[in-house]
Parts: sequence; structure tokens; C-alpha cells
Amino acid sequence: MIDIVGIYAEGTRAQIEAMLRFPRVIAISRAARRFGRDRWRIGAKVADVDIPAIEALGLTVTVSMTKADLKKVGPTADPRDYPTSLQIQNRLDTLAVKGSPFCTVTELTKSQHGASIPCLKIEKGPTSKKCLITAGIHAREWAPPTAVLTCFERLIAAYTASPIGSVTCGGRVFKPDAIKSIVENLNIYVVPMLNPEGYEYARGTDKFWRKNRADPPPVIPPECVSQDNIGVDINRNFDIAWEITNYYSPDALKGDGERTVSASSNPCEFQVYKGPGKLSEPESKAIDAFLRTGIKYFLDCHSFAHAVLYPWGIEQNQGDELTQNYGNTGNDHQRGDKSIKYGEFIDKTAEANLKHFAKVMKTAMFWATGDAYAVQAAWETYFAPGTAADYAFKIGVPIPLILECGSEHEKEFWPRYLKEFPKIESEVHAGILAFLGEAAKP
Repeated sequence: MIDIVGIYAEGTRAQIEAMLRFPRVIAISRAARRFGRDRWRIGAKVADVDIPAIEALGLTVTVSMTKADLKKVGPTADPRDYPTSLQIQNRLDTLAVKGSPFCTVTELTKSQHGASIPCLKIEKGPTSKKCLITAGIHAREWAPPTAVLTCFERLIAAYTASPIGSVTCGGRVFKPDAIKSIVENLNIYVVPMLNPEGYEYARGTDKFWRKNRADPPPVIPPECVSQDNIGVDINRNFDIAWEITNYYSPDALKGDGERTVSASSNPCEFQVYKGPGKLSEPESKAIDAFLRTGIKYFLDCHSFAHAVLYPWGIEQNQGDELTQNYGNTGNDHQRGDKSIKYGEFIDKTAEANLKHFAKVMKTAMFWATGDAYAVQAAWETYFAPGTAADYAFKIGVPIPLILECGSEHEKEFWPRYLKEFPKIESEVHAGILAFLGEAAKP
């Protein structure tokens, strides 16, 4: 049996990058720390059987958390506790029947290999106020799809009750007037499982899997680890700073402390491969098309950064220099360079509106469980080109946010269904309903 252990690995940048391509390695630190000229150190969780191969790269490995230590912390979730992608689809169908005629389910698209990606439509409000809620874009994030699904099961149950009921999320109660306002003043579209093939692979084979299961490119680099060449990170595939070798400086691309770009052109990169082309994946194409139907509010649910994030993720924000923007090719090859003062332009009023919605969500989530989530621009987590939220903002969606639920102390991507998940679920429900409630206001 393979066991996961915590390690510190020290070596050159190239050696650490090679380690991070191992399919069972996940970095604990946000970025490697530099200790000298091309000498770096990073914390990671790895499979114990991979340690000899990691050391063979030339890295110095120190085990920081053994199997016994992990046993004290306790196991992560059993995937069988979470619904399958098919069960999620069936529950959406049931929900559509309960909410008929204003609730329907349609197929957003199919994955490359034919897996259906359903979309719940709650269409009782004006077409001028459209909201899109997504989850499950990353395969290993098991909590968000189920939490989003159960949120709308509860919303529709409350609205169809006679009289209209409340939804209680821990210490935060959404009363009947709030439920009525959400349903009747908005058109809401919900895609709780955007990456069903990746999700099933993560549940059944490799819980660290993040990408979809797209076929590998025709030509595979010889250094590829088996299976790493499969799949694309859907949330790096959108057309915003996608051409990273043009958009960013060489230092940002090769990894310079916390300014490392979280995307790769290498199809063998097992986490953040951006794909063979902009919007190359059926999932990203479908979201692009949906965003262009007049969506005004977009919430993309992830785990486990314990934060509500707003654009930009491509670079740090600034509101003064209009020429510093993603469309100005005169800034190419400079962004992310510490020696050059660059910030991605964002209108100050637009940023204030984004922060307002994020803080409304944070407040509701705090009252739900007493846990305070951070509110910050997405770049403060890491530079991430090609994300759905940044792309939505680029094409004119006024309020695109990211909810990163859970935390490292709540079993990371895999909270136990009867232990950590109920708290996270309450936070997600409170955050989503507060987001929709704010959007529903006149």
C-alpha cells in the first residue's frame, strides 16, 4: 500500500520542478524559498515509494511528517462518501422535477470522451439578471460539487414549500423573503460538475488528479512520466494571458520565489498544463459561450485556500496606469519581473464592487460557522493566467468571484464527509446564498 508522507526537498530549481512533475506530489508551500544561488527549498506531500526517485534527481529530502504522524491527524475522505458524477446528474434531474416549471436541466456540453456535463436552470426572474455558479473544474476538489448541489436542493425545497421556508446555514439564516427574492429576481444557472471524467479518475485511481482527461498530444516529450501527458487544466485554458511566454518575463516563467507563474506549456505538467490552444477544451468552450449570453454574476467554487477571491489573478492590481493592461503588447516579456513596476489595471469602482460582493459572502460565512475567510485579489494566492474568473472579467462580466472553501486543516481537497464537510458545506451555502441575495437587490 502506498502511504503519503510530508517532506522538505532542497536543491536546484530544475530539480524541484522535476519533482513537482511526479503525479503523486503536491506542494505544501505556495512557492519554493531561495537559500542561495539556485538553491531552493519546498515543503511537499509525496508518496513514500517515490522518495528514492526524488532523491535520485539530486534533491536532499528530509521527512517532516511520517505515516504515524499522519495517523494522528486522521485519514482524508473516502471517495465513496461523495456522490458520483452520475449521481449528481440524477439529483439535478430530480431537482428539476421538484422545481418545475421554472427549473430545468440541460446539457451544457460533453467532455472529449462523451461524459455529459449538466446545467440546472432556475429561470423565474428577469433575463437581465443572470448568475452562473460552477464547481468541479478541478478533479481532486471533492467538496465543492456536492456543496453546490445541496445548496440548490435546499434553496428549491424552501421556495416550493407552502409557505416559502427558510434555509439555515449554521448560525446564518436566510429567511423566506430572502429565498423569494433570490428565486424571483434572478435567472440562475448551476454547473456543479464541470469535469466529470477527471472527477471519476480522481475518485477511483489518483486522488491528486487535477486536470480533465483529454487525450495526450500527438508528440510526447521523452521525459514524460507515464500518464502525466493526459489532460488539460481547464482553469488555465481560458483566453486571458494564455500565451504565457509572451505575456510574462523569463524570470516569472522559470520561477522566482512567489512570483512564479502557475501555468505551463508542457503537456507533461501534471497540474497546470494550459492546453494546446486557447479554449481548446469542450468544458472551457462551453463556459465561454455561456458567459457571453448576458451573465452578470459568476461564482466559481474551488478548494482549499479559505478565501473569497476577485480579479485579477494574472498580475497584481493597480488602478492608475491604464496602459498597464493585458491587451498592451508593449508590456510583453516584462510582467512578473521584480525589477519592473507593473500592475494589471483595474478600474477602482469595479474593484470596489468586487470587494463588496466578496465581503458580503465573507460576512455570511462567518455568521454560519464563526470561521473568517480572507478576501483578496486572486494574484495574492499566485499568478494564474487562463482562469475562468479573470476571463469572465475580461469579456465584461461585472462580478466574477472565486470561492475557495475549506483549508489545510480540514483535510485539504478531501474533507471527510461526516467530519469536516458539514462545516464547509454550511460555509458554501451561506456564501452562495449571500452572493445571490446581493445580486437580487434592485
